Order: sequence, then C-alpha cells, then structure tokens
Amino acid sequence: MSSRIVRFAAMSLVALPLLAQGKSKDELRVELERAQRELQDRQVEADTLIDARLRYDLGVAAGPAVTLPGGEIAPAATTAPALERAQLQLAQEEAVTANLLARFQRMRTEADRRGAEIAAQKRAGSPDGEWIVVPLAGSQGGRDSGAHAQHSNAPQSVEPSMPHARPDGETAQTAAAPVRIASNLQPIRAQIDGSDDHGLVATSLLKASQSLVDRADQLRAQGYLEAADEALDEAKARLSRAVEELQRDTKNKDSFPHLFHLGRSRELLFRIAERREGLSAKDQPKDYQRREQEVRDAYVAITARDCVRKDGKDELGPWGRAAQSAMDHFRWMNLHSGYRPKTDMDSITWPGQKQ
Repeated sequence: MSSRIVRFAAMSLVALPLLAQGKSKDELRVELERAQRELQDRQVEADTLIDARLRYDLGVAAGPAVTLPGGEIAPAATTAPALERAQLQLAQEEAVTANLLARFQRMRTEADRRGAEIAAQKRAGSPDGEWIVVPLAGSQGGRDSGAHAQHSNAPQSVEPSMPHARPDGETAQTAAAPVRIASNLQPIRAQIDGSDDHGLVATSLLKASQSLVDRADQLRAQGYLEAADEALDEAKARLSRAVEELQRDTKNKDSFPHLFHLGRSRELLFRIAERREGLSAKDQPKDYQRREQEVRDAYVAITARDCVRKDGKDELGPWGRAAQSAMDHFRWMNLHSGYRPKTDMDSITWPGQKQ
C-alpha cells in the first residue's frame, strides 16, 4: 500500500511540469503549494524512519510504533530481518524524497521564469504585433518551428524552405509547411466604448485591410500560398465592412475623405477579386467593367468638385489631385500589371558584384 502511494505521488510530481504548461500564474502557485505540502509530509516520514534506525543501531529499547507512508502502523523492530526491512524502506523513502525535491526545484524555477516573462510582457506590451503565423496541426514544421513562429514577428519569422540533397546528388525544393494567420491580441480586460463615427471606423478597417494585403504578398513570395489566401480573405471581410460603414454615413456621403476612402476600399476589393475570384477583362468582361467603373465613380466625384480658381484658370485642389493620381495608378495597373521582364533581375551580374 505505501509503495503504491509513493509511486502515485512521484508520478503526480512528474506530470506537474507538463500540466504547468499553458496555466496561469495563480494556478502554478497552487500547484507549487501542494507540492510543498507533499514534500513536507515525506520529510516527516523520513525523519521518523531515521529515528527508528538510530534506535535499532544503538540497541535502545523498542520505541513506539512507527507510522509508515499510507497510514500503516508498524511495530518497533526487535529482530534483524525487521531491521533490514526498515532500512530498505528508509532508503526507498530517501530516494523518493530526493527525486521530489529535485522536481520541485525545477518546477519552481519554471514558475519564476514564466512569471518574469508575463511581467515583462505587461511592461513592454505584446512584442509580436497583431497577427502571427503558426503552423497547422499535423504539418511537417515540427515542434521547434511552431515555437519559433509563435515567438517571432510575422511574416518575417517565416523562412522559405531550403533545398535538400537527394541520393542522386541533385537538390529538391521541399514544399513549405502549411501555416495559418492567427490573432495575437491579449484578452481585453476593460470595457470598450464604441464609436458612432462611421468614417473613422471605415478608415481603421481600410488600414487593417491594406496591412493584410501587404502581408499576403510577403507570404506568397515565401511560398506560403494557403496563408496568403487566408490573409486576403480576412482583408476582403474587413473591406466589405468598411464599405458598409461608408454607406451608412449619410451625413458625410459627399465629403472628399468619404469618397476617397470609398474608392480605395473598392479598389482593394477589385484587386482581391482578381487574385481570389479570377476576375479579368478576358473571362468576365461585363463584371470587370462594372467593378472598374465603381472604383472610378468615387474618384471622379472628387475631381469634378474639388476645383480652385488660380490665375484665371480652374485647377484641381489637393483632394482632386489625389483622386486623379489614384485613377491614373488604377488605370496603369489594369493595363500593365501582367508585365514580366524576359530576363530575371536576379540573374543579372556586373563586374565587381561579389566585392
């Protein structure tokens, strides 16, 4: 009975470091206190057995009965076999106590380290930004790559796969491990006051969408196509909400910022549709022209109204010039975005390049 209890206590403390992963600081403190109490109980039992051993070695008269681990009562040993059994049990208890003490020290060190990390994060804020790239479950990324992705900035933390040698001496490019975009925001512990400024909400959504589109371009260049498509889908959802907010803002529907943000949101939705929905002038000419005209309408509304009189001539104001530049860029991209140079830029060399 006592040996089974000792083994159960040892197995419990072996599992404590595994259970400590992902727990809060308060939960770790409770586990530490419980381990301390168990350690004290084992030390008391060991002291009792040591006292009994000294009595037997010195030939002192038999003392009171000894309480063994698990609540068993053993009479004082008066014979050599009983003394040997008591010594063997004492050695076993000392080994278990030393093991528990070592594991307790490791767990306390881990708790202190996690507490310091949490305190540092509270002082410095979240270092990884709003989004991180993590590998999907069951991928070939491995435990180390998953931990690296969770504790580094995305997408710079995602490294392209390196070529591996084959038996025939050639190199083969390993496919990139599937990853996904995950939110890295800490839990909100306060009430957030919403805003009824639809233009401000739409501007925030537009900025977040542009950041996701840029992140998708970086992920696609590094070979993570599924993660890039997921980022584009997230951007599309935010842009759709931005357009809804702008349409609800009837009070400022004719203002220049309102129209410009509407044009930018529709333009980004247009680009995402080209990549995710196969929108093209060749395959879907009517839908392509309709959506292209929707983007232009917002910019044209600005250029038609933002005019200033200077030296007897009408000129575009600041918003009109910005809208005109946006239209020119939009038209240029539609005409020349498919251009690819015949010669790879990375293959061009020049004298003294390696110097």
